[in-house]
Amino acid sequence: MIILNLLSSEKKEQLQKEIDLHKIRNGLFLVVGAVVLSIAMLLSSHFLIRREISEVAQKISETQQVMSANVADSSGELIEAINTKAKFLDEIQSSHIRWQDVLAQVSETANEGIQIENLDFDSSLEEFTIKGFALDRDSLLEFKQEVETIPFFENIVSPIADLIQRENITFEFSGRLNKELITPDAIVSQ
Repeated sequence: MIILNLLSSEKKEQLQKEIDLHKIRNGLFLVVGAVVLSIAMLLSSHFLIRREISEVAQKISETQQVMSANVADSSGELIEAINTKAKFLDEIQSSHIRWQDVLAQVSETANEGIQIENLDFDSSLEEFTIKGFALDRDSLLEFKQEVETIPFFENIVSPIADLIQRENITFEFSGRLNKELITPDAIVSQ
């Protein structure tokens, strides 16, 4: 391949300078164009945000005016609703049964020969059932006497068949719950 160089070195330098100047000018146009475009986008966003803020402020103002008018009208209704809920909560709390206290007393009465398998409390029927396993008859009789001393229970009944076996006895006690003694007020006073 043959390369012919017909231009003088001065002409080459001048042409190179013109090319470099042209590149710089094009680069500046691109930078200035990008800056102008960015400024235009920021200004339009600024005006849109200002308009949204003023609309939200107006809606807040309208809502506050409506709420202040409603508060004056409904303050009596609000107080009545709060009182109704407070009475309802008081009824729930007064009828609440502290099962943890009942369970604690039952578990404290169980001696080493007793294994409680099921405790069933029906507060609506005011009944209870205790089912379990006793190693021997003496442990079962002692446990039954202890359960009869628990003030939460009344009219404790156990099948006579439970007492026929001497060892490895599956037992069941049932009776009535004394709900007046299980409520929080009664337990605190004990």
